[in-house]
Amino acid sequence: VEVDARDIGSFIKHMHVRHLTTPVMFRAELMRFFCFIFLVFASCNSQSQEIQGIDFPSQFHGVWDYSLEQCDKQLSTARVTINSKGIEYWESFGVISKVISQTKNSLYVILSMSGEEENWLVESEFRIEKEKLVDLFIDESSSFTRVRCKGKT
Repeated sequence: VEVDARDIGSFIKHMHVRHLTTPVMFRAELMRFFCFIFLVFASCNSQSQEIQGIDFPSQFHGVWDYSLEQCDKQLSTARVTINSKGIEYWESFGVISKVISQTKNSLYVILSMSGEEENWLVESEFRIEKEKLVDLFIDESSSFTRVRCKGKT
């Protein structure tokens, strides 16, 4: 159930406009109001829960970065960490919401992403070519190649 603040205002305005002439009508409207508030809180709570996705295949697991030199640095904006639960970029995290196609060294997916207080979907293809991870962003028609960082998990 999706509820936003405009719905609450509309509901309260509707309660004030209606003539609640009997105690039974008042109790019925009050019950509807509390049910509505419950739905609002349930909606907020469900959005804050961790998103569950489809596991990333193990051959893609690891820490990947632009170069081996970047791997040695403490921080890197190009670094990506992939484990069974998802993929972590610099300021966002994604889980596989749908696998479109998969081979041994290729994975074409829809990722459910979140970061910086936003959520979005992105179509991506990941390939392992010559020990490198090629990250293709289908929506942007661009790609990024990374090497596996040795000794990092």
